[in-house]
Amino acid sequence: MKFHHVWGAFSRRSNAVLASCFYDNSLFLAAIGLVLGCTLPVSALAADLTLESAVAQAQAYDPWLDANRHRESSAVFRFQGAAELPDPKISLGLLSLPTDTFDLNQEAMTQLNVGLSQRFPRGSTLGLSQKKMEQNTQLQPVLRQERQAQTRLTVTKLWLVALKAQLSIELITENRRYFEQLRDIATSNYSYLLGGTRQQDLIQADVELTQLDDRTTELERMEQVALAQLMVLMTPVGEAARAFDAVAGELPVVTLDREIGSAPDDVIQALSVHPAVMARVRAIEIANTDTDLAKQMFKPEWAVNTSYGVRGNDAMGRNRADLISVGVSVDLPLFSSRRQTSELKAAYSDLEAVKSERLLVLRELSTRYESLTADLKALDKRRVLYTDSLLPGLSRSADAATNAYGVDNGRFSDVVQARIKALNAKLTALSLDIERQQTLANMNYLLTQFEAVTEQQP
Repeated sequence: MKFHHVWGAFSRRSNAVLASCFYDNSLFLAAIGLVLGCTLPVSALAADLTLESAVAQAQAYDPWLDANRHRESSAVFRFQGAAELPDPKISLGLLSLPTDTFDLNQEAMTQLNVGLSQRFPRGSTLGLSQKKMEQNTQLQPVLRQERQAQTRLTVTKLWLVALKAQLSIELITENRRYFEQLRDIATSNYSYLLGGTRQQDLIQADVELTQLDDRTTELERMEQVALAQLMVLMTPVGEAARAFDAVAGELPVVTLDREIGSAPDDVIQALSVHPAVMARVRAIEIANTDTDLAKQMFKPEWAVNTSYGVRGNDAMGRNRADLISVGVSVDLPLFSSRRQTSELKAAYSDLEAVKSERLLVLRELSTRYESLTADLKALDKRRVLYTDSLLPGLSRSADAATNAYGVDNGRFSDVVQARIKALNAKLTALSLDIERQQTLANMNYLLTQFEAVTEQQP
């Protein structure tokens, strides 16, 4: 009975003090808000950071994506000129000039010669070169979508880390107030020699509060680190990173982007259109074209040349006929077949290497997906266990220990330990929720599909 009187008196007094502090602090903060609201920029009063806005800004300000678009533009420009013939060559010369008099009219062979030549590359080299440039153009959007999916995953993980720390701090802060009340009650009981409270109980209460403060400090560090990394990703290059105090304080609704069957063939088929796999498919197409280009090395290269020779008058003053020459030259790869054969074998080896890389990437994605699927099932089982059994049981145990201590039938240490276990269980349940969201984010990355889009080219 004495315990209940002490508890009631303490509760009424603490509630009055808290209400007074809240009222005074509210007036104070309201006054500060009115003053600062007129002077601070809008960005300083920004709302908490949401996951959707974080992902959108990180993708919008990613310098890698800008570089990729420039690479695509470069490939487009090269594609436009890849099928053109090499520039013709023009030559100008003075032929058979006599060295004794340097007279242009002395010898009939002396002439001013103007020549023009045009080279025709081997076989289908021009068409294949243009095809390769087009394939390079088609590769860039695939790489860009893979980068966007990676950015989305990275931002989601950082955002969830910050949210986990933030919600954990709120749980600890809420329970710290309860521990403070327990310590005050124990102090009061110890002063009035009630409930068998010992000095050791007071020391234990202070130790538990200190440990809670230490956990809060570590969680604050984790939150600030995650927020700082997020701000770097969300800020344009060359600008100062903006600051957010916190993320939106609710768990996001992260679900699978698409459902697939559980059979291995269904998983492989779904992962076959992932941008990382499609990038290797594009690389295989380019390697095939390189193989065709290597085959063209066995074909001859042609060139056509023509020249026009202007001759002066003869010694009698009569006109000499001008001369025209036309010729064709061909490159016969007869003595360098070893070089062409080596190039072709190298092209075939590169092609097989890229094919193996595609299979390796597909296997890695499949292994990750199966592992994440197993993790998700285990997490769901643990969440049900915590929600249905463990959390309610620990809450009842803590209440029972508190009630027993209130009627002088329990120890203070039992109350403290029961409350610590209940708090740890709540933090673990929160970790399970966050880990489940992270698992879904990883699975969504693996389930990303390449979508062919038509973009305006320069």
